Amino acid sequence: MTYRHILALLAVLLTAGTQARNVSPTEWQADIRQLVALITSEHPDPFTRIEKDQFLARAQGLLDDVESKSDDRITVDMMRLAASIRDGHTTLHPTGKAEFRYWFPLSFYWFEDGVYVVAAHRDQAALIGDQVLEIGGTSVEIVVESVTSLMGADNASGRKQNVFYLGSGNALKALGFIADQRELPLRLRDRAGRIHAIVVDAVETDFLLDETRFWGEMYGPLDRETLREFTVPFQSMTLPEYVRADEAARGVLPLHVRNRTAYWSTHLGDHDTYYMQLNHITASGRGEHESFESFYRSAFADVEKLQPARIVLDLRYNSGGDGSILIPFVHQFIRSDVANQPGRLYTLVGRKTYSAAVMLLDLMLKHTPTIVVGEPPGAALNAYGDPRSYALEHSGMKLDLSSEYWKLVHTSQSPLETVIDVPAVFQSNQYFEGRDPAMDFVLGQAGPFRSLTEVLLTDGAELAHERYQSEKARYGNYPWWRPFDESGFRKAARQLANAGRIRQGMTGFRILVDAYPESWRAWRDYAKAAIKSGEPATALDYLLKAQAINAGDPEINRLIEDLKTPSP
Repeated sequence: MTYRHILALLAVLLTAGTQARNVSPTEWQADIRQLVALITSEHPDPFTRIEKDQFLARAQGLLDDVESKSDDRITVDMMRLAASIRDGHTTLHPTGKAEFRYWFPLSFYWFEDGVYVVAAHRDQAALIGDQVLEIGGTSVEIVVESVTSLMGADNASGRKQNVFYLGSGNALKALGFIADQRELPLRLRDRAGRIHAIVVDAVETDFLLDETRFWGEMYGPLDRETLREFTVPFQSMTLPEYVRADEAARGVLPLHVRNRTAYWSTHLGDHDTYYMQLNHITASGRGEHESFESFYRSAFADVEKLQPARIVLDLRYNSGGDGSILIPFVHQFIRSDVANQPGRLYTLVGRKTYSAAVMLLDLMLKHTPTIVVGEPPGAALNAYGDPRSYALEHSGMKLDLSSEYWKLVHTSQSPLETVIDVPAVFQSNQYFEGRDPAMDFVLGQAGPFRSLTEVLLTDGAELAHERYQSEKARYGNYPWWRPFDESGFRKAARQLANAGRIRQGMTGFRILVDAYPESWRAWRDYAKAAIKSGEPATALDYLLKAQAINAGDPEINRLIEDLKTPSP
């Protein structure tokens, strides 16, 4: 924490008691109690990711401190309390008498290499593409850690989506990062590497969360008059120009931002690829199409006519919608001899892929041979959802609160972040130069994508090992990368060993246990291959590793005893 940050925080604390209040301390206490009661009684299970005693202790701390805090500080503390249960569909919004009205006319995005300005009011358009280094004299990493805790998030990917509170003057002041909610002191690095400082003035506006949450990174929670003056990072377009652009103007835009309509598709003739982008799951088409059904029937008629080499379903900007309409859409993929082919179908996902869009991903994983490219969705396959809205009685803050638990896969198979076959995360330079790492990968495939399991069985273990090491060097730092399906690869390695290709099978198992060291089945089957290979000491070592993970498995214990017992 910098000296300037300390001074700003002291100023907030010293003046809190003298600032005019919209909500009295007694009313705040009543709303805190109402918030706690709603979460504890109406949420299906709020204490899966925070201990109940810890949650209640935080709430009691808020109740005890309302006299010494400003309205905005109480608001952010209550937002953090609601977000502490770590459910992306459960969030408290600064509305009513607690409304956050001061917003800076900038939009931010958290790329893999830092936080950048991705859109801005025309008066600040020169800042687009700049990296944010400091806010109010404090490192942006510290500020981001604080502001992203104001909204619920199911996982780290979803939390990255919450950076738009960097644009809230009320939030930044309440958190102690700026001294005046109407002024945003920034330290930035431009595209040429030059570091500069600027103070951006706030706009007083109604709070419009949905503009950012559901419409993309180029929007902001600002009044529509201000958004009319927003500039986006492509072709120097204003936001209204971008929305109204005709087909010719859109044709020069990067594919992934070419349309933010509910759904659209195109044939990329130069690459023999059919591309479908779904940005919202709605039957009515949001007024942009006749209906979802008419859209996908037309799209699949094109697919059958064109017979493309590959098909891409892009869900990276899809925050959900009506999940009940998805099954007939997925049936189109299942019925299509063109689409339902291994190595030819790709689904692109990202941090904004959420709610019903995650349901669609689950259906694609279960019923098609799709290859998943991108970064983890903002919610896991098992997650809380179907939020209901409540208004806190005195402040008027809006609480979205999950009412259902959606269990799409077996609990043991549901990490917080969905595994990805091919990681493709935007670097800032790729985004601003109009490149797309996910589509670059897809379009760069010379033929059908071949899994590592296929390479093992058809090209041999050495080539499989070489590819695995190459991909591990590139993607191994992502804990959510899935190099291959553990069960399928284990079966392939076992098949080689049982067919007498012992060395090939052993190399396959070496790849397997490197990728899945916690799989007792992998170590068990590796040991069996070692027994076939005439390496009992090695087999015993592997069996002991399997036993350490699953001590009660009778087959493992029997094999260990057999190896320890001398032959007669």
